[in-house]
Amino acid sequence: MGVYSEYANSYPDIINMWNRGTNLYRSRYGNSLEEYGRQHWEKFGIKENRMLPADPLYAAYVDAYPDLKISFASGDTGAPSKAAYGKFHWEKYGQAEQRSLSGPPDPMVELARQAQNFENQIAQQQEQFQQQVTEQQRQAQEQLATQQQKAQEAQRQLMINMQRGDRAPAAVKTTSSAAERSGLTRRGTTGYFGRRGMRIGSLNVPSTGLAIATNTQMPTSGSFA
Repeated sequence: MGVYSEYANSYPDIINMWNRGTNLYRSRYGNSLEEYGRQHWEKFGIKENRMLPADPLYAAYVDAYPDLKISFASGDTGAPSKAAYGKFHWEKYGQAEQRSLSGPPDPMVELARQAQNFENQIAQQQEQFQQQVTEQQRQAQEQLATQQQKAQEAQRQLMINMQRGDRAPAAVKTTSSAAERSGLTRRGTTGYFGRRGMRIGSLNVPSTGLAIATNTQMPTSGSFA
């Protein structure tokens, strides 16, 4: 028996019309209950929210959900069978409500699934954190290497400058002029001895420790008797 024959047989009003129909009436449907059921379904059944017979799996779907089981048992669904009601509910509501044809998941299985999802999230977060730490360490090492290179270059330039006299710091320059060397080395008194004693040609006395009155004149030459 085909699905449309089952459809016709599942609704008393439809099968009664077929059984009471004359041969002329039946000939309009090819003298076939299957064809009669198909045409009725397509012309009237869909609009009347009637249901085609369904796989027994849909009956198990109804039994798996207490609310669907109670709804079908009330007799208000208009479904010719539990499987038909299950098929109707699944296609119109069940999928959108994320129900399962095999019924609600086992609580322990669902708990294990949630725990696994949580572990996966933690592992992903740890991996991302480790990647961030590794990247920060790499950047810090690059900055340190750059600073070391700059310090080495500055030290090298300093050594070059110290080795070049024309660019040596003022603090390390030495006296080079003849006048300055003469001024540093010439100290003391010069003169000669004559018949009257020693004649002083010049007298160089450091200013420190020597006080001379403002009205005293010091001769640049003379003799001691």
